[in-house]
Amino acid sequence: MEKTLNQLMKEFEIIATEHRQINSFFQGDYLDAVSRDAVDYPLMVVTLQPGQISDFGVQVNAIISIADKYNIQEYRQINEIHSDCLSICKDIHVILKQWRFEDFLDVEGTMATTPFINRSHDVTAGWTMNIAMNVFDAEDWCQIPMGNVMYDTVKQLFNLVWFCKKVSIPFEVYAFTNDYPLVSYDESGKSNLRELAYQKKDGLIQVGEWFSLLNLLTSKTNGNTLEKQMKNIWRLACSFCTRYSVRYNIPHGLSLSGTPLNESLIALHQILPKFQKENKLQKVQCVILTDGESCMIKYHREVKRHWEENPFLGTSHIPNGAFLRDRKTGNTYSLDVEWHEMTDVFLRDLRDKFPDINFIGIRVLESRDAGNFIRRYYGWYGDGYEKTMSAWKKEKAFSIKKSGYHTYFGLSASALSQDTEFEVSEDASKAQIKNAFMKSLKSKKMNKRILGEFIELVA
Repeated sequence: MEKTLNQLMKEFEIIATEHRQINSFFQGDYLDAVSRDAVDYPLMVVTLQPGQISDFGVQVNAIISIADKYNIQEYRQINEIHSDCLSICKDIHVILKQWRFEDFLDVEGTMATTPFINRSHDVTAGWTMNIAMNVFDAEDWCQIPMGNVMYDTVKQLFNLVWFCKKVSIPFEVYAFTNDYPLVSYDESGKSNLRELAYQKKDGLIQVGEWFSLLNLLTSKTNGNTLEKQMKNIWRLACSFCTRYSVRYNIPHGLSLSGTPLNESLIALHQILPKFQKENKLQKVQCVILTDGESCMIKYHREVKRHWEENPFLGTSHIPNGAFLRDRKTGNTYSLDVEWHEMTDVFLRDLRDKFPDINFIGIRVLESRDAGNFIRRYYGWYGDGYEKTMSAWKKEKAFSIKKSGYHTYFGLSASALSQDTEFEVSEDASKAQIKNAFMKSLKSKKMNKRILGEFIELVA
């Protein structure tokens, strides 16, 4: 699915938040919604119904109820309530036909509507609207959360963090996600929609409201705090992994999601110079660990719709023949590429803009995925493909120079899953720490060449 069910419900909550006549939103049974204390009417309720899964998408069916409270002594007030609620239903029908919704779902044109009067905790009246939505399914592997691979990716992350901490190298660790809550609530229960970090304009690349970067770890904390934070992240990784029967509750917004890697690369244009300036660094290593490829990114597009007086600013897939232009450097880059090559375009832009920064990619792979991954860069045949596949079969690791990274390392998840200690004494010298770090990587079947390349890049 291009949108998860949670994201779809957030879209409905956004509609309710932004509509001037709707004061509250509830997902679930209508009677549960009106049985709460101090409900703020008019109310919008979304109640899920049975659906189905096909080869082309997921059909999500729901009943949308729009209701207002009325005084039972003034029965004629019902006509006014029914009229207002039906107008809101019509507004929702029009909103769901907007460009941004057409990108990821198809809504059946005709929706059955039914007026109602409900005498329960509150006496309410309004309309229900039956809606059938087909949420498109791109069938991308990048959309499938890979819990076991994430577990092994965190192991590799911790090796890097321990190494940087031991030799006093400043670091910041960010996690990208599209699962973090889009709508927050203040102490009074009022919902607040997260705002974009930029002003939308026609032709700009979209970094959606659903995208977040979570600053999980930092070298600014002391050793005890860092250890506690890493333990919590480890618990999350174990919860995602099917190898262990772990029953930790995953905090809201920290579940596995898609892979908004391209959006993260765009955010690096602000993060990297800030990090370099704060720490007074001449050389910076930007290491990107991922267990999947980024999904396609969209751009803002202005369209004129016949039923609206003013142009509508929506989003659209990037068309053939498009170019990315960096306004600060003036460089342009062709976007006439395959979906997985879009990341390389953003990396080339970063490398041109920040020539003093090394961009190192580390892709953690299941054995079944290695062949397809290597073929993206070397094709199906040839010396490059044969040599890289031979290195993978023998050493469970390889490096690629043809990507947007300075070096793109492929590491076996099964090799990383071997438990190895990275442990040195408190008074260890930098040489001893380096040797311990190299030993921990060697035991994970990273051969001398791969290890040498990595150390050379970060030295």
